[in-house]
Amino acid sequence: MNDAAIERVVADLGAIDQRVRTHIELIIDTQMGPWLQGDNEDVKEVLASYRAMALTSGKRLRPAFVSWAHEGCGGDPSDPAVLDAAVAVELLHTFALIHDDVMDGAVARRGVETIHVTYADRHRRLGQRGEAPHHGESIAILMGDLAFAHAALLMNRVDRSAAALFYEMCAELMVGQYLDIEASARGPKLGAEVADQITELKTAGYTVEGPLLLGAALAGRSEEMAPHVRAYGRPLGHAFQLRDDLLGAYGDPVKTGKPVGDDLAQGKVTRLLEIGLDRGTDEDRALLLRLGSQAMEDGDVERAQEILERSGARASVEELIDTLLAEAVAAAEQAPITQDIRDVLSGAAHLIAHRER
Repeated sequence: MNDAAIERVVADLGAIDQRVRTHIELIIDTQMGPWLQGDNEDVKEVLASYRAMALTSGKRLRPAFVSWAHEGCGGDPSDPAVLDAAVAVELLHTFALIHDDVMDGAVARRGVETIHVTYADRHRRLGQRGEAPHHGESIAILMGDLAFAHAALLMNRVDRSAAALFYEMCAELMVGQYLDIEASARGPKLGAEVADQITELKTAGYTVEGPLLLGAALAGRSEEMAPHVRAYGRPLGHAFQLRDDLLGAYGDPVKTGKPVGDDLAQGKVTRLLEIGLDRGTDEDRALLLRLGSQAMEDGDVERAQEILERSGARASVEELIDTLLAEAVAAAEQAPITQDIRDVLSGAAHLIAHRER
């Protein structure tokens, strides 16, 4: 791998992070100014929680893909629509994370307490009426909705064809999230096709393909670039999700910002779990099948981790990630874009496939 390309990716992600943070602050301060400057301390407090979630540095890959595709397709880097679209994609991600945390009952995100947990604790501390968990979840849903509203506001400023791609990406994300919830409710033995469909809608679509197509559209080349974006984005999106699955099962919580084993405890449908079910003993399968159910026992997550290691499921997922990475890199090299952005996309693929958070 070209070290210079990796250095460019890291530098770009840092620069994009700063631009995204500044733009998010501007949007919040402009749109919520009367409330931020008013006398209602409760509103100020909840908006501070929203601001903190939106500004806490994630990987910023989605806005980076918008910017890279636009530049690679010959677009003007100073076009303000590119920053608006990039930040809209990041705020869509903020919306999805806040709601996802509610759906998953997550206690931590990016190393800090989730919004619904914070407000449930506050409800208890103040002795308020009603049920604390429901109160916290209600507040979080509202803050997620606010992030989506701010994303939509930004997309109203860009070309209509690009905006249409954004809202198509939103629809696919919602369908993918629904399928993920339904799959978890039905249990893990649903087959690799279900996990793959969820990944294409929920991860590949709005993490890689959608942002790339959005950037290409802003440069006037979305139709031409669509097959190349799919050839790169789909395998990379799958590799991203597979790495996410491994991090969810084995990652360092200090680096991931989330408790280790959370996905296993919830019985999420993943390729990792599917392979473990196929390769495990009858006793192994019985344990894996009760993950996420009321039949779970203390220590099941740790035992599941051992089963997935011993059965070779973890190693098989690592091998599959490498195969998908090679496909994505090959597709990047064939894309009709500038050579420096081909190199950047290859570097980004390596960072994504082998990330630790």
